[in-house]
Amino acid sequence: MFHCVLINFSVAQVPGSQLFDNTKIHEIKIISLKENLRDTLEANYVMSFGMNQIQTRAIPYASVKLIVDGTNLDSLGIRYKGFNSWWHSVKKPIKIDINEYKSEQQYDGLKKFNLHNGSGDPSFIRENINYKILRLLGIKAPRTAYAKVFIDNTYIGLYRIVEQVDNTFLDGNFGNHDGNLYKQEGKGTAGFSLAWLGSNKESYYASISPENHENKNDWSDFIHFLDVLNNTPDNQFREAILPIFDVDEYLQILAFDIAVNNLDFYGNSGRNYYLYSHNGKFHWIPWDYNLSWQDGETPININPSDYPVLIKRILQVPEFRDTFFRKYCNVKNYLSSTSVSSLITSETSMISSLLEHDPYMDYPFEAFQKNVDEAWQQISGLRPFAAKRYADISTLLENQHINCTVSAETPPQNQNLLQLYPIPATDWVNIGIFPNQEVTVSIINNGGQLVMSATLFEKGKLNISTLASGCYVVKVNDGGKIYSKLLLVNH
Repeated sequence: MFHCVLINFSVAQVPGSQLFDNTKIHEIKIISLKENLRDTLEANYVMSFGMNQIQTRAIPYASVKLIVDGTNLDSLGIRYKGFNSWWHSVKKPIKIDINEYKSEQQYDGLKKFNLHNGSGDPSFIRENINYKILRLLGIKAPRTAYAKVFIDNTYIGLYRIVEQVDNTFLDGNFGNHDGNLYKQEGKGTAGFSLAWLGSNKESYYASISPENHENKNDWSDFIHFLDVLNNTPDNQFREAILPIFDVDEYLQILAFDIAVNNLDFYGNSGRNYYLYSHNGKFHWIPWDYNLSWQDGETPININPSDYPVLIKRILQVPEFRDTFFRKYCNVKNYLSSTSVSSLITSETSMISSLLEHDPYMDYPFEAFQKNVDEAWQQISGLRPFAAKRYADISTLLENQHINCTVSAETPPQNQNLLQLYPIPATDWVNIGIFPNQEVTVSIINNGGQLVMSATLFEKGKLNISTLASGCYVVKVNDGGKIYSKLLLVNH
């Protein structure tokens, strides 16, 4: 995400820092405890769906051993996952639950992770690029890496390792997992538009599932959110939604989703999202980006009436709509030819030779080679798509009379208002000077995770003694502008 030279001290490990080290190709070996593991995995998956491919029960896990980069793990669970990515692929996506059978077992501080197969993506890199850009935009999004995967002695191909959104993810990005995490759980191809289905939680069981604190089964925060979203009068909506939903954060995600034409996101299919209630306010966590960067011939759709209730109501508020347009200033930067070329090169250079000899790819190696620069089976080439979207965003911003050099996200001439000293810092860092202002401070680690947040008035002194030695980004929000600088911590 950013670079920082560290001298004479090491960066402490955070959960997943080894597994999501994307500077190397990892190796994951799945060892069967019973014969015919692949047949068992397939049967477990298929039997969980009815004749119409509508899921009727949870997919059971199979017990296996695992060797990850040489580290042995006993008695953990794996199963197939996904919907389109399973039914339409020869390489099946896999979920690994390290503590399915041993409640305290972990690897690299993680309890679960996913192996994604690149379904619907001839380039194989769309999901990784999207999550990388989202994290660069300051969004709490999963980390990724690549791995060669084996079942027993059989190589089953190159997979993307994708971080699980669970309590460990919440701890790393929000500082705790005290709030309720919900996941969209539409059965089959059906998603959930966040429509009001009444005050009984049972009405939502088919569409949303709690991902933590299941024993409490307290849906009151989610039902209140839906009540406000669907039933608040227009003239009261702005004041009602702001205390319970991070609108600014979601507008950045929404601008990105529409820009990359994410075909399988909330605004299109009603699928692939998490909602986390942190300190009484819901946050949107994006998920699943393989079906993106394609079919971008039509202009960016900014018509609220074409979208489900959350997008429709938010974009109908003039203030939110203006912020939404300004978020495209940030997205545009990452769709420039220079940025896209850098992102593509960093991904393809690592995996080209592996995909050339992958035994279970949905596309021939030629597709991987060509889809960077040209369409493959009507799936847009990455560079042409980005160039078209860059032009579309430029036109959108021009039509809205938005100058990105003075947007809400771009530091103005008085950038020196954000002062950090001393550098390197040890136990305290001084932040300022913002005269007569209350500011929100966020500190983000090199993996893109929020590790500290605080509110300060004018210039303030922040206790950073709990931070590990290393390199961080400090972001300060004064209510109108966001400033950022690198922070070096050396205990």
